[in-house]
Formats: sequence, C-alpha cells, structure tokens
Amino acid sequence: MSSKSEANNPSAHIQNNIKISTIVSLPLLGLLMLFQTIAHLPSLGFLLFLLFCPGVQAAATESPFPDIPFNVFSTYIQSTFSSKISLSTVLMLLFTITENTDLLNLHARQQNPQFSYEQQRESSPWMNSLTRAIQRQTNERKLKTLFKKRKFQKI
Repeated sequence: MSSKSEANNPSAHIQNNIKISTIVSLPLLGLLMLFQTIAHLPSLGFLLFLLFCPGVQAAATESPFPDIPFNVFSTYIQSTFSSKISLSTVLMLLFTITENTDLLNLHARQQNPQFSYEQQRESSPWMNSLTRAIQRQTNERKLKTLFKKRKFQKI
C-alpha cells in the first residue's frame, strides 16, 4: 500500500531521492574539500608527504681525535715547544690542527703514496700552505717562542 501512496504522492518519492543523494554526496564533498585545501596549501601538502617518509639518522662511531689525558698533552707540549710558548699560541695551533684534518690527510697521503704514479714528498704543498697561514696570523715574537733553541736555527 505504501508503494501505491508513493506512486500517488510524488513529493514522498522526491524526498527519498534527496535523502539518498545527500548521504552519498556529503562524504564525497568532504573529501573533495580536503583535496582542494591540500592543493591550495602546498606547504601543508609537502609536510603531509614528509610525515609519511621514513627518517634516517647517522652518527660517527668514533671521534676523529683520541681522548688524550691532559698530562700526556702537557708533556708533549713541553718536549716539543719552547718553555716560553703562551697558552694562546698552543691553543691556536691545537685548533688549527683539529680544524684542518683534510690538509693533514692530504699531507700524509703525499708522504705515503699508494700508486706508482704518485710522488713521495717530505714537504707537501698542503703543509706549506698551512704553515704560511699560521705565520701570517702569528707575530714574530710568538713565532720565536714556538721552538726550542736547538730546533730554531738560521740556515
């Protein structure tokens, strides 16, 4: 009997179609609005993309320089340099060495060639450049206090 009443009442049939179309279309409109929001905000889209990317983290397993006790370092400084060397000069040399490890590696490679076409050199251009840079940054008085008298001889 209800089908006869619906057939006789066209407004009831239209209301049922509106309910079904509303139920189906609202989630689709919501998705469409979400995609448009992401499309208009590229940074948000990029952040969402990065959110789903796996992360990677790496750390060095060893320090480039060993953990040397201070008394060993002090003994080395006293045996290598003059007793008149200042703390600032020692620190300048230490930081120069620790910040220029690539130059030290290149110097070691030229002292110990690995291939037949490489030439062995006692004094590499890399060390010469580093030495000249240190000399430019250090005044004459401090340069004289670097070495002991027996090592600092004029030729």
